Parts: sequence; structure tokens; C-alpha cells
Amino acid sequence: MIEFERQVQADDKLASQEDYRLKLKTRFLTIKKRNPNFSIAVLARQVGCSPSFIKKLFACRAHLGFRYAEKLAQQLELSQNEEEALYLIVILHSVDGESFRDLMRRLILKSRRSE
Repeated sequence: MIEFERQVQADDKLASQEDYRLKLKTRFLTIKKRNPNFSIAVLARQVGCSPSFIKKLFACRAHLGFRYAEKLAQQLELSQNEEEALYLIVILHSVDGESFRDLMRRLILKSRRSE
């Protein structure tokens, strides 16, 4: 039971408001290191949003919605599992119902176990 509780806590951290945005920023910086021409402006153009939105997202002052999630996942070269986890996290942070959040946490936990 203790191991399960640790896993739930780890998944809560994964699904925290800041964690997914920082992970996206880290992925952006990794790609930028490979390709110095890759910038926030380029990423924003590819995703179809403003550079200021990307900056706010990476600074944890904005949340990602479904409108940009798929394109951002593609441009940041997320794996299929990472992309699915991102969608679950977007869902988790876009709803207010606590029971729905609990369901999403369980789905995230399940998806993490299957990796």
C-alpha cells in the first residue's frame, strides 16, 4: 500500500500545474540546442499561437488547452506516450469537478504503469 501511495504522489507531481509546462520548456530547450534557429517565435508560428502565449506557458503563467496541445506535441517531438499523457494533463487542469480530477489521476497512473 505504501508503494501505491508513493506512485499516486509521483503522478500528482507529474500532473501538477507547473510540471507539464516545465517539461515542455525543457523539451523546447533541448531542440533549440540541436537547432539554434528554433526559437519561441518559430514554435509559436508552427503551433498557430502568439510568442507571448508560449512565453507565458513556459513561465507557468498560462495553461495549455486542446487548441494547441496536438500541434505543440508534434513540434516538440513528444513520443506517443508523452503526447497522451499531455492530453490527460490538459484535461485534468481544464475541469473543476473533483471527482473528474480523481478519475483523470487514475488514468494517468494507469498510463504511467503501462510505459
